Amino acid sequence: MSMLGFFRKRQKLIFVIMVVLMVSFLVGAQGLSGLFGDKQGKEIIGQTKDTKYTLNMRSQANNDLGLLQMILPGFGQNSEQGFAFQVLYRVAPSQDSVSLAYMLLLGEAKEAGYTVTDSEIQQAIDQMRNRGFDYDGLAGSLRQNRGMTTSELNGVLARWLMVFKNYQASNVLVPPSQTQVLNLFRDLNEKMNLSVAKLSADVFLDKVAQAEPTEAQINELFDKYKNRTAGQFGGFDSFDFGYLYQPAVKLAYIFVNQTAIERAVVPSMEDVQDYYNEHKYELQDAAGKVKSFTDAKSDIIKILAPQAGQAKFAQVIEDIERAVNEATLANKETGIDGKTFDEIVAKFTIPADDLLSRKIPIVAIDKQPLEEAIRTLGELVNPRLSAICFPWGKFEKITIDPTVKVSLAGRNMTVAEALDKIAAQIPDMPKLQWACFPGIDSVIFPVSGIRLFPVTAGQTGLETAKQLKENSLIANAASQEQRAWLLQLVMNAQAINPAGTLKVGQQGPIATLVPGGDYSGQLIWLLADAQPAKSPEEITPEIKKDIVRDWKLTQAYDLAVKATENVKTADEMQAFVKTQKLTPVETGIFARREQDQYGSGFFQLTQLPMLEFSDGAVDAYFIDEAFKALAPKDINKPYEKLSAEAVVLPVKCEEAIYLARRTDFLPATQQDFEKAKNDLINPMLGKQRAMSCMEWFVLDNILERTGFTEEREGTLLPAKK
Repeated sequence: MSMLGFFRKRQKLIFVIMVVLMVSFLVGAQGLSGLFGDKQGKEIIGQTKDTKYTLNMRSQANNDLGLLQMILPGFGQNSEQGFAFQVLYRVAPSQDSVSLAYMLLLGEAKEAGYTVTDSEIQQAIDQMRNRGFDYDGLAGSLRQNRGMTTSELNGVLARWLMVFKNYQASNVLVPPSQTQVLNLFRDLNEKMNLSVAKLSADVFLDKVAQAEPTEAQINELFDKYKNRTAGQFGGFDSFDFGYLYQPAVKLAYIFVNQTAIERAVVPSMEDVQDYYNEHKYELQDAAGKVKSFTDAKSDIIKILAPQAGQAKFAQVIEDIERAVNEATLANKETGIDGKTFDEIVAKFTIPADDLLSRKIPIVAIDKQPLEEAIRTLGELVNPRLSAICFPWGKFEKITIDPTVKVSLAGRNMTVAEALDKIAAQIPDMPKLQWACFPGIDSVIFPVSGIRLFPVTAGQTGLETAKQLKENSLIANAASQEQRAWLLQLVMNAQAINPAGTLKVGQQGPIATLVPGGDYSGQLIWLLADAQPAKSPEEITPEIKKDIVRDWKLTQAYDLAVKATENVKTADEMQAFVKTQKLTPVETGIFARREQDQYGSGFFQLTQLPMLEFSDGAVDAYFIDEAFKALAPKDINKPYEKLSAEAVVLPVKCEEAIYLARRTDFLPATQQDFEKAKNDLINPMLGKQRAMSCMEWFVLDNILERTGFTEEREGTLLPAKK
């Protein structure tokens, strides 16, 4: 039986084995603390007023955390306990910080005198079972693979319940007042529609083109913005100028191209035959008759191809990781870099001369779609090729349509000659060079002209985040392990952010390209260099050029403000918009607040995407000012939907002035409030509960509450910001 067939037939068994291995690995990692002597375990690492903390206590906290990751899903994804555990993990800067936080939470609960009874533990377990969580199965796996008793597992659960009991007792929710509920109701239900015109300051740049700033004005702008990054939001009443040298990183990576691998790998005939034998009664023709193996073969290949491609992709990732690890060990004194990655990829690049020189006895392809023609060509080669990974799709400089029609006719033509003739029929097609990849037999891949090879090495220069976004591989890669974009990880490197954990020369977690881009696959990468943000010490010619440009923009902005200062009414606004040839946009009906997009019951400030503000704070400012100026002052008196007034809002951060008038208004009435007020209290309490939970489980607040001091400064606590 083939390897693919073995995996397919034994999926359930393999899944069980994987679970056992995962549990064993977690337990093994947690059990490392047992290698240390008892004396070292009793070493004091810090203390509060009433408790001294040891290495053993932190080790127990770390062990508990590993097991709680398995237990807590039983409380429910949206439970308060699950939320608290996520806060504990996501806000802490490192795993060590999480262990420290949980150790202190345990000590804090014990100092407060809280205990958990057997009946409380059983009640929590019963609730998990009722939600469908297999607590007994987890206990059985841990007992079998670690020798951990159910009583010990219950002890881990009891300690968490004790921590949570302390939290609940210390955080009493106060129901919102009538005024708070009324204000929220008005924010949600009082609505307007606006017609808004934007006057950009750059409209007036030609009027200040010949003006030049004085040296004093240049120095003033430099001193004001030298410690800020250009484009950084600093408030709606502040320009977004900045002359700070932005943080920059250099990356080296190997891209494993899933698209190339899956296009080249086809299931073996043994796998196809196995599938037919197992599923042939499901493979029927239009008349309902079972297809013969010959007739069903192409359908089966389409079914199995994704599995075969994914299996080979996983194997290539494993092979490349092994090669990187071997190179790391071989260069442990100097470390590895982009050159090392180039060398690894070179080892996986095999000349394709033998396959390119194979003959095609006879070929007659007449206006076939490219994809179909290439498949036919591979089958006509003697000996045949498993696949020709001809490039079609979107590439950096060319897009090739797989349905474009090509023709080819001849005798005793080599594969190289045939591919050249086909490529010549595609407009702007570059000259292709070909290579083979070990483990994907009888397949050729393009490596030059257009590259569609299973692995590619690359490295960036020392680049800012903005520059790195131009690299589609890096910009669209994210770490599933860290739940973060690759750009987020590297821009939080230790050299840039002292609280970060990623060091220069360190290999990061594998990053996966998000679906929907031009490529699919994964990046194996390392941080080759990192430079923090840096304030310029002097005004360089490049900085002076930026300052002069920014100064002129401030002058143009002042002219724009002056041009709009006499606009008071809607009629004056309409005349001004016509004179300046502006195009107003309608906001649509909006309120000050709206229910959040995830439907959690919480309410967030409204945003107006059609106005394209740079930050949500600008939306909030604009909406607040618009309601103050344009909402009817007394809804009990008659009012027109179209306001007679206009509002003029200069917004420096947008380098523009916004002119608006009301075109519709929906009031919030007392009658509706009486019906809705009870439905608003629970979401308000929920938000209060979430904020309280976040404050309680954040490490900085835990340290402040407990008064914890470490025995040796700098060994436990994260760097101060």
